[in-house]
Amino acid sequence: MELGERGTIVPVTLMICLLMTGLLVFQIHVYMNAKQNIQLEEQALNLEWLIRNGERKWLDTTSTITPGVGDFSFPNGSVRYSVTVNREIANTARVRFTARDKGGNVRTHFFDVAVQEASLEENLLDSTDDTPIQVDVIKME
Repeated sequence: MELGERGTIVPVTLMICLLMTGLLVFQIHVYMNAKQNIQLEEQALNLEWLIRNGERKWLDTTSTITPGVGDFSFPNGSVRYSVTVNREIANTARVRFTARDKGGNVRTHFFDVAVQEASLEENLLDSTDDTPIQVDVIKME
């Protein structure tokens, strides 16, 4: 069939329509993926904001390390922290922060705090009066 013959316009038009439809569907998928990535990035940034503000508030309000848990509330979520003995590294306590936003999404972060006491476990485990432990060095991991 040559282009000037009768009946060639409809098949060429159908091929162009199929090509345009495929391109449109592809662009819709690209848009949906980009939109989903932006939502996930906003969620991650919100949780990171909660974690960092929880850490800052904990550091500002804590001058001594005592084992236990606590909560901080923020307008877009809450942060729960717990201080425990770190049995993996000697003379350290592990501070774990768990952020939960209004949508129920959760992110956890921790760091170890080195303390001056030679027998951290004895002080934390054997202490009945919740004797505070002085912070020597803070190292982030």
